[in-house]
Amino acid sequence: MTELTQEELKRVLAYNPDSGIFTWLVNRGRRKMIGLTAGSVMKNGYIRICINGKGYLGHRLAFMYMEGKMPPDMVDHKNRNRSDNRWCNLQHADIWINSLNRSDSTLFTGVMESKVGKVWVAQTSKSIKLRNKRITLGYYNTHICACYSRWAYDKGVHYKCESLRKPEGE
Repeated sequence: MTELTQEELKRVLAYNPDSGIFTWLVNRGRRKMIGLTAGSVMKNGYIRICINGKGYLGHRLAFMYMEGKMPPDMVDHKNRNRSDNRWCNLQHADIWINSLNRSDSTLFTGVMESKVGKVWVAQTSKSIKLRNKRITLGYYNTHICACYSRWAYDKGVHYKCESLRKPEGE
Protein backbone atom coordinates (compact mmCIF):
# COMPACT_ATOMS: atom_id res chain seq x y z
CA MET A 1 0.00 0.00 0.00
CA THR A 2 1.42 3.36 -1.00
CA GLU A 3 1.61 6.31 1.36
CA LEU A 4 -1.16 8.89 1.01
CA THR A 5 -0.08 12.05 -0.81
CA GLN A 6 -1.69 15.47 -0.90
CA GLU A 7 -2.44 14.91 -4.59
CA GLU A 8 -4.33 11.67 -3.88
CA LEU A 9 -6.12 13.25 -0.91
CA LYS A 10 -7.32 16.18 -3.03
CA ARG A 11 -8.40 13.77 -5.76
CA VAL A 12 -10.76 11.86 -3.45
CA LEU A 13 -11.79 14.45 -0.84
CA ALA A 14 -12.65 18.14 -0.64
CA TYR A 15 -11.89 19.97 2.61
CA ASN A 16 -13.71 23.12 3.68
CA PRO A 17 -11.36 24.97 6.07
CA ASP A 18 -14.22 27.16 7.36
CA SER A 19 -16.42 24.22 8.41
CA GLY A 20 -13.72 21.58 8.91
CA ILE A 21 -15.77 19.08 6.92
CA PHE A 22 -14.42 16.66 4.32
CA THR A 23 -16.70 15.54 1.45
CA TRP A 24 -16.20 12.83 -1.13
CA LEU A 25 -15.22 13.81 -4.68
CA VAL A 26 -15.42 10.22 -5.97
CA ASN A 27 -17.84 7.35 -5.52
CA ARG A 28 -16.45 4.56 -3.34
CA GLY A 29 -19.55 2.57 -2.36
CA ARG A 30 -22.91 3.36 -0.77
CA ARG A 31 -21.61 5.43 2.14
CA LYS A 32 -18.86 7.11 0.12
CA MET A 33 -20.70 8.90 -2.66
CA ILE A 34 -19.84 12.22 -4.29
CA GLY A 35 -20.93 15.11 -2.06
CA LEU A 36 -21.46 13.07 1.13
CA THR A 37 -19.60 13.96 4.31
CA ALA A 38 -16.57 11.73 4.77
CA GLY A 39 -15.69 9.95 7.98
CA SER A 40 -17.36 9.15 11.25
CA VAL A 41 -16.92 10.22 14.85
CA MET A 42 -15.15 7.59 16.95
CA LYS A 43 -15.84 6.91 20.65
CA ASN A 44 -12.94 9.18 21.65
CA GLY A 45 -14.47 12.12 19.71
CA TYR A 46 -12.02 12.23 16.79
CA ILE A 47 -13.19 11.96 13.19
CA ARG A 48 -11.79 8.99 11.28
CA ILE A 49 -11.79 8.80 7.49
CA CYS A 50 -10.87 5.67 5.53
CA ILE A 51 -9.02 6.17 2.26
CA ASN A 52 -7.83 3.18 0.22
CA GLY A 53 -8.47 0.81 3.12
CA LYS A 54 -6.51 2.81 5.69
CA GLY A 55 -7.97 4.95 8.49
CA TYR A 56 -6.78 8.54 9.03
CA LEU A 57 -7.71 11.11 11.64
CA GLY A 58 -9.52 14.10 10.14
CA HIS A 59 -7.38 16.73 11.86
CA ARG A 60 -4.21 15.17 10.46
CA LEU A 61 -5.75 15.02 6.97
CA ALA A 62 -6.60 18.73 7.29
CA PHE A 63 -2.89 19.47 7.73
CA MET A 64 -1.98 17.34 4.72
CA TYR A 65 -4.67 19.05 2.66
CA MET A 66 -3.57 22.56 3.65
CA GLU A 67 0.21 22.15 4.06
CA GLY A 68 1.07 19.25 1.76
CA LYS A 69 2.22 16.74 4.37
CA MET A 70 1.14 15.06 7.58
CA PRO A 71 2.16 16.98 10.70
CA PRO A 72 5.30 15.50 12.29
CA ASP A 73 3.98 15.79 15.86
CA MET A 74 0.62 16.18 17.50
CA VAL A 75 -2.25 18.38 16.36
CA ASP A 76 -4.07 20.39 19.00
CA HIS A 77 -7.73 21.36 18.82
CA LYS A 78 -7.67 24.85 20.36
CA ASN A 79 -11.27 24.67 21.60
CA ARG A 80 -10.79 21.08 22.91
CA ASN A 81 -13.55 19.76 20.62
CA ARG A 82 -11.93 16.76 18.94
CA SER A 83 -14.42 16.68 16.07
CA ASP A 84 -14.01 20.39 15.21
CA ASN A 85 -11.53 20.27 12.35
CA ARG A 86 -11.89 23.86 11.18
CA TRP A 87 -8.49 25.11 10.05
CA CYS A 88 -8.59 28.03 12.52
CA ASN A 89 -9.10 25.52 15.37
CA LEU A 90 -6.05 23.38 14.58
CA GLN A 91 -2.42 24.01 15.48
CA HIS A 92 0.86 22.13 15.45
CA ALA A 93 1.63 20.91 18.97
CA ASP A 94 4.08 18.89 20.97
CA ILE A 95 3.18 17.02 24.15
CA TRP A 96 3.80 20.17 26.25
CA ILE A 97 1.44 22.43 24.24
CA ASN A 98 -1.17 19.71 23.93
CA SER A 99 -1.19 19.06 27.68
CA LEU A 100 -1.69 22.75 28.48
CA ASN A 101 -4.97 22.73 26.57
CA ARG A 102 -6.55 19.97 28.63
CA SER A 103 -9.17 20.86 31.21
CA ASP A 104 -9.98 17.51 32.78
CA SER A 105 -6.54 16.06 33.32
CA THR A 106 -2.99 16.34 32.11
CA LEU A 107 -0.43 14.41 30.12
CA PHE A 108 2.12 15.29 32.79
CA THR A 109 2.34 12.49 35.31
CA GLY A 110 1.99 13.96 38.77
CA VAL A 111 -0.12 17.01 37.88
CA MET A 112 -3.73 16.94 38.97
CA GLU A 113 -6.53 19.15 40.14
CA SER A 114 -6.88 19.29 43.90
CA LYS A 115 -9.88 17.60 45.48
CA VAL A 116 -10.56 20.83 47.36
CA GLY A 117 -11.03 24.00 45.33
CA LYS A 118 -9.64 25.05 41.96
CA VAL A 119 -6.02 24.39 42.81
CA TRP A 120 -3.50 22.37 40.80
CA VAL A 121 -1.03 20.05 42.54
CA ALA A 122 2.38 19.04 41.17
CA GLN A 123 4.01 15.91 42.61
CA THR A 124 6.99 13.73 41.84
CA SER A 125 6.51 10.51 39.90
CA LYS A 126 5.21 7.42 41.68
CA SER A 127 8.71 5.97 41.82
CA ILE A 128 10.17 8.95 43.75
CA LYS A 129 8.86 8.83 47.30
CA LEU A 130 9.77 10.03 50.76
CA ARG A 131 8.49 7.88 53.63
CA ASN A 132 6.38 5.95 51.10
CA LYS A 133 4.58 9.11 49.89
CA ARG A 134 4.99 11.08 46.68
CA ILE A 135 6.74 14.42 47.17
CA THR A 136 4.49 17.42 46.57
CA LEU A 137 6.26 20.07 44.50
CA GLY A 138 3.63 22.70 45.19
CA TYR A 139 0.06 23.90 44.85
CA TYR A 140 -0.63 26.32 42.01
CA ASN A 141 -3.33 28.71 40.88
CA THR A 142 -3.09 27.52 37.29
CA HIS A 143 -2.68 24.26 35.47
CA ILE A 144 0.16 25.77 33.42
CA CYS A 145 2.22 26.60 36.54
CA ALA A 146 1.75 23.09 37.93
CA CYS A 147 2.77 21.48 34.61
CA TYR A 148 5.79 23.72 34.28
CA SER A 149 6.82 23.01 37.86
CA ARG A 150 6.65 19.27 37.19
CA TRP A 151 8.55 19.63 33.90
CA ALA A 152 11.25 21.76 35.57
CA TYR A 153 11.63 19.20 38.36
CA ASP A 154 12.19 16.42 35.80
CA LYS A 155 14.77 18.53 33.92
CA GLY A 156 16.55 19.61 37.12
CA VAL A 157 15.75 23.25 36.40
CA HIS A 158 14.88 25.74 39.14
CA TYR A 159 11.39 27.12 38.64
CA LYS A 160 9.50 29.63 40.72
CA CYS A 161 5.82 30.32 40.25
CA GLU A 162 3.38 31.87 42.66
CA SER A 163 2.59 28.83 44.76
CA LEU A 164 -0.34 28.44 47.08
CA ARG A 165 -0.49 27.05 50.58
CA LYS A 166 -2.05 23.65 50.95
CA PRO A 167 -5.84 24.09 50.72
CA GLU A 168 -7.96 23.50 53.81
CA GLY A 169 -9.25 19.95 54.12
CA GLU A 170 -6.51 18.26 52.13
